Amino acid sequence: MNNLVKSSGIDWIGSIPSDWKCERIKNILCERNETNKPIKTEDILSLTNDRGVIPYSEKGAIGNNSKDDLTGYKLAYPNDIVLNSMNVIIGSIGLSKYFGCVSPVYYMLYLRNKNDSIEYFNYLFQTKELQNRLKGYGNGIMEIRMRIQMSKLNTVMLPYPPSKVQFAIVNKIKESEAKIDLLISNQKRQIQKLEDYKLSTITKTVTLGINKNIETKDSNIAWIGSIPSNWSTIKIKFTSWLKGRIGWDGLKSSEFIDEGPFLITGTDFQNGTINWNTCVHISNERFEQDKELHINENDLLITKDGTIGKLAIVKNCPEKVSLNSGVMIIRNNSAFKYDSKYLYYILSSNQFLLWYQLSQSGNSTIKHLYQGQFYNFQYTFPPYSEQEKIANFLDVEIANIERLIEIKKEKVNKMLEYKKALIYEYVTGKKESI
Repeated sequence: MNNLVKSSGIDWIGSIPSDWKCERIKNILCERNETNKPIKTEDILSLTNDRGVIPYSEKGAIGNNSKDDLTGYKLAYPNDIVLNSMNVIIGSIGLSKYFGCVSPVYYMLYLRNKNDSIEYFNYLFQTKELQNRLKGYGNGIMEIRMRIQMSKLNTVMLPYPPSKVQFAIVNKIKESEAKIDLLISNQKRQIQKLEDYKLSTITKTVTLGINKNIETKDSNIAWIGSIPSNWSTIKIKFTSWLKGRIGWDGLKSSEFIDEGPFLITGTDFQNGTINWNTCVHISNERFEQDKELHINENDLLITKDGTIGKLAIVKNCPEKVSLNSGVMIIRNNSAFKYDSKYLYYILSSNQFLLWYQLSQSGNSTIKHLYQGQFYNFQYTFPPYSEQEKIANFLDVEIANIERLIEIKKEKVNKMLEYKKALIYEYVTGKKESI
């Protein structure tokens, strides 16, 4: 065990043990620049943020890349560090367990000295400190698409401990990770239980009400079950006007401007309302193209593409707001008055989720909430005064549950940050491994 330290002379590394060195990447790792021409493999690998390097077939994406010309791809081997030259500074790096081909924007790095530990250097690349250092080597406007040339990457200095120390560090990190991951897994299980409890609470309340002793009857609807005997059910087409945008004459992101009418997309949904600060803006000409998609105060919005069923009630609505594709308006018509927050909870419940699953049977794998189908969604419809009581009751109950969820999510985030800090301390020798 070496207790003596010295300055590395490199800001992001700081002090290192006295028997360590610092070396340029090119002196430690080689680039594997082997192309897939002629075709050596048709197994495509993908680099993910949460699972590292995986076969593309496991990514869960619709379709595949088989139509691509794989001769332009590069080869990756087991124990290669796979690094996305466009996204390396935000952690798009992983250690491959597979032989396969990857996009030409990836770099594959392998050890010059076979006595070294490739896992040690993979852990080095996972540190925020090194990723932040790499920002100065990138070319590009956007940070997340800042390409780093291999010639520049090769000049980056890394700590280079003796080989036996590298392996000891990897073992210590794995031991620590296992303990932290166990705690994180436990917190995530508790979060899931709370999420399940939240869904159960919403579903039970909008289906049976607040009065536990009320007489019930069978609704004869598969996704609802029993309901209070004085309640009825109704299809949403009788209570609501629905409208979503289908295409938009080739609207492009280049048309978004700094001021003007607001444009809502699903990404602007936040905690059941609209985050006006994240909305983009469009011209008055674009805004006036479809007056039916102008948004009003208290409109209920639902996402109909991608992640189905995200909800938001429009509050503090600016004067001019329109809707992008992927989102649908649900607006109360004059025939049957309802409480908007009550319908919000209906659409957050298993009444909607089970109906949607049943409505999708036999459809394509592309998920979409079709307006024509949605008109036939049938749900519980108690008297208006009871809708208000249910909505107020759930506002309190759900807020309490979500508060507990946020506390546990914060614990998970702190543990993840602690894990990253621990890795940095080990790979730079600030925490002893032997």
